[in-house]
Amino acid sequence: MESLLRINFKYFTLSRVKWGNLLERLDKIDELLNALTVNLEPIDFMSQYGLHESNVKYAFCSALEKAGIRSFKTEVLLPIYPQAPHLRGIERKREVRVDLAVEVNDILIGFEFKTDSLSRVSGDDITAYINNLSCLFFTTLKHGDYFSPYYGGLWQPDNFWIHEFGRFSKMSGIFGLLTFEPMAGSLSILSRPVGIKKTARRLHDLTSSEEDKLKYRVWKSLKKEGYRVVSEPTPKHIEYENSIMMIAPHRRKYISISFRRVPKIKRMDLIAVKGGETIGVEVKAGLKGLRDIAGQLERYLKIYDLNMLYLAVPINFVGKARSLISTHLGLRNRVQVLAIIGEEMLKP
Repeated sequence: MESLLRINFKYFTLSRVKWGNLLERLDKIDELLNALTVNLEPIDFMSQYGLHESNVKYAFCSALEKAGIRSFKTEVLLPIYPQAPHLRGIERKREVRVDLAVEVNDILIGFEFKTDSLSRVSGDDITAYINNLSCLFFTTLKHGDYFSPYYGGLWQPDNFWIHEFGRFSKMSGIFGLLTFEPMAGSLSILSRPVGIKKTARRLHDLTSSEEDKLKYRVWKSLKKEGYRVVSEPTPKHIEYENSIMMIAPHRRKYISISFRRVPKIKRMDLIAVKGGETIGVEVKAGLKGLRDIAGQLERYLKIYDLNMLYLAVPINFVGKARSLISTHLGLRNRVQVLAIIGEEMLKP
């Protein structure tokens, strides 16, 4: 009887500790969401350029910095599966990206931004989220008419993404759901995660996109100079094509097929408008494939109406960037170089 009481007491004590840890993590997440709610600002929405999800991502990054939270990365790579024992020694590079990862104490929180629907979330995505993150918030737009850069027309959101979220949340309790109103900069919490866990992964262990980090710095610098800035703008002159996407849902045998209209030409990184001036910015972390970069810049000059196009590069690539522009007749006097030095951006 005495040993049975000891076992029960030990189990009760462990349960209290686990429950206390869960409540502490929930409190930390509430603090993070409150900080975002207070510091989020309206997005510079211009209907002719669309509303790509990266605009929401940078608005969240800016809100985190205003709240004094610096432990975050964008476009973070998450391994899909741990390496199986029988494949030891064989390199596997199967990874997915999460838009934003934030570390608060021992909690690694992910944010995935969706301006159309959650239908583009695959089974591999879900597996990576569950294996690597303490919790993840899907963030969609509140009801309204927003030009979708994916479908090339006005997008009226429906309840489809709510149904999709319900499917994901049945797989794991780590998922939450937020809605964001871009014109007001307001955030609403539709669902909170219930299965938050401590993860062995830390933010510094995960690889992120250096180019996206630079792009965010340029975005901030242009905002400070009084520009209205749009990320991944939809070109004025563009053709769309039909695309078939096959998704293998998490732990399901069948494959779902969706049809989408996608642009044939890649979008420019940033467009900034101030007064009657419209400038474009293409950000590069390096200058590999000079011919491809030159062709990319020439296409942007054709499909966007710009007063000037800038190529933004780290300071050590400025000379190479200027040489690239001077050797292509189609770029001379139409493209200039921006130097990125730390958090600053220097015009020529």
